[in-house]
Formats: sequence, C-alpha cells, structure tokens
Amino acid sequence: METISGFQQFFMFMGPWKWPLILIALIVLILIGIKIYDLLIKKNASKQYLNAILFWGFIAALLGIVGQLSATWAILVELMDAADISAPMVWTGYLSTYTPALFGFIILLAAAICWWGLRNVYYSLIDKTSS
Repeated sequence: METISGFQQFFMFMGPWKWPLILIALIVLILIGIKIYDLLIKKNASKQYLNAILFWGFIAALLGIVGQLSATWAILVELMDAADISAPMVWTGYLSTYTPALFGFIILLAAAICWWGLRNVYYSLIDKTSS
C-alpha cells in the first residue's frame, strides 16, 4: 500500500505539468510500438518515426525543466507571503520542484535507450538486405 501512496504522491507533486508529460510519454510509447512492429515483426527497414522517438524524449526533458523552474517560482512566491515558515514546508516545496524534471528525464532516458536499440535493429536490417 505504501508503494501506491508514494507513486500517487510523485504525480501529485508535478502539478499542472503532469498531464503534458504523461501525454508525451504516451507519444513516445506509441512511436516505440510502431517501430517495434515495423522493424521486428514486419521486417521493414524504414527510418520513418525512428528519430521522432528521441525528439519527443528531448521535448519531455525540456518540459520537465520548464516545470521545475515554474514550480520553483511558485514556491518562492508562496514563501515570501507566508507569515510562519517551517523547515518541512520549505523542503516539501523544494522537493516537489524536482518531480517534473525527474519524470521528463526518465522519459528521455527510456526514449534514448529504445532509440539506440531500434536504430541498431534498423542498421542490421539494412545490412541484411544489401548483402
């Protein structure tokens, strides 16, 4: 039960950046699925959508950084207006600023690993068809 609570808390800390990052993660997953079907099942050596996987991974990382900067701004504005500031309040706010960037870089890491693997499959298919 604690794992579900931590997972939900992770997404709660992302604030308004949660849905755009989840949408980009779904786009990356769909593109990876298309290329897996194209390269491994159909054995069609096509480069279409291959670099889009990495592109959307980078967009997710950039959006995560923008999310972190906007969350830091919001936390600082709230702290300036607070009458009483406690250490847990500051650290919880500061911790929550990292979650969009962390999720964006997780998407980028997964996209980069899949892009690298699928690119190698693509080049091995090219080598098989040329010889």
